[in-house]
Amino acid sequence: MTKIIGFIILILLAACSNTDESYTIATSEKFTQFAEIAEKSGVSKQSIERIGQMKANQEVLYKISHPSETKPWSWYKNLLLTDERIAKGKQFSRKFQPILDQAYIKYHIPPHYISSILGVETFYGHKKGNYPVAQALATIGFYYPTRSTFFLHELNVLLAIEKTKKIDIFSLQGSYAGAFGMGQFMPDSYQDFAVSAKHAKTPDLINSYDDNILSIGNFLNLKGKWQQNQPCLIEISITNLQTIALELLDQKHILWLSKDHPNFKKIY
Repeated sequence: MTKIIGFIILILLAACSNTDESYTIATSEKFTQFAEIAEKSGVSKQSIERIGQMKANQEVLYKISHPSETKPWSWYKNLLLTDERIAKGKQFSRKFQPILDQAYIKYHIPPHYISSILGVETFYGHKKGNYPVAQALATIGFYYPTRSTFFLHELNVLLAIEKTKKIDIFSLQGSYAGAFGMGQFMPDSYQDFAVSAKHAKTPDLINSYDDNILSIGNFLNLKGKWQQNQPCLIEISITNLQTIALELLDQKHILWLSKDHPNFKKIY
């Protein structure tokens, strides 16, 4: 159903493409109320107007309705466990060992977990995304109904960050879902968990490896409620495997089955 909704939205936007203003953010029926609330919370009229003047990004709508996160482990394995990425990871870990050790002492997160997250998210900071973050959040928030509440909240937080952290949010680039920085933080995660290695008012998740490493450690420690010395995988024996597996998938728990397992195709 999500994919169908996304496809319908793309058709409607394409039909409006002859008139530049017909598919701007301001034409959404939700924009007026959003603008009023934002202005009352202290967001400048100029920033609100710039959001309204943005065009809905059709590529963003397509990608949010066809997320790669739904792909099976085998797809991720081929994408991520490459010789190049592993070599870069070793190089990264050696180069930034002092700050990784500092994150471990302060947040109790083992260095290899933080390095791995940076490797998966942005290839150790080399692929941070090239979508305008504000436009991506606004596009999904105003034109993708099933995720509207979450992404309008993130847009509100982004506008708040502009004011409190003095960040130029309109030049900020990231993923199609509005995540930015080497660790791909959403605006609310930046607001709540980003930290500066130099104790600056504005943590720099775009250029500072130290800030990213510490911020990921802080995020996992607080948001993830990190428990030390726990196994990352536990082998269990169950009888009604398919039913339990499907329930786990519905609850968004991590599940992996060998390709040789008889229930593999039924689940994936």
